[in-house]
Amino acid sequence: MLVAGSAHAGTLTSGGLSFSDELGGARLLAASGTGTASDPIILIEEMTGPEPALLVVRNDRPGHEHVSPAIGFLALSIVNVIANRGPWRWAGFDLELRTTPDEPSVYTDGLSFDQPQTFHRPAKADRFEQVRQEDEPFDRIEFDGGNVDPRDDLRLAFDILDANGRAVFYLVQRPIVLLARDGPPPDGVQLAALEGRAPPARLR
Repeated sequence: MLVAGSAHAGTLTSGGLSFSDELGGARLLAASGTGTASDPIILIEEMTGPEPALLVVRNDRPGHEHVSPAIGFLALSIVNVIANRGPWRWAGFDLELRTTPDEPSVYTDGLSFDQPQTFHRPAKADRFEQVRQEDEPFDRIEFDGGNVDPRDDLRLAFDILDANGRAVFYLVQRPIVLLARDGPPPDGVQLAALEGRAPPARLR
């Protein structure tokens, strides 16, 4: 059973890290686990709109067994369950790591979706068959080849490595929304058109 670390506004703690939905786009409902391969941190969220969500991750555990005080190394295994509570079908879903809210991660910052393969396993999604991971110039995972209908849940499994053990980083969660051709998209949203994948919506 998942137990939320807080009953109010958007910050939950699990495994010595805190997760916050303070920057909007999704509602964080629950968090559990320690972040190891056998006990991943499980994050439960819901999204009601088509815009990207920005989850704030704060590292509060310098004494944890997976963090070396000498080098600040942090390795996390994550299971992210996201409920589609909006009226649009998701034709894909992207994840991106950032060191600041508005700028993509760069190669030298030590932050990645486990680029060195510490956990020796690829990212997975239960509703998408195709997975593309990009380590340069962005730290990004793209899931497609499936869909998530309204009221359905999407389950993602992925790993994060932060070689510098920074105090805070950001996880962008970006649904790719499939919209009817005869209706305008919501403000700021790109179409995942029938003839190909649209560019991701930009964070504002």
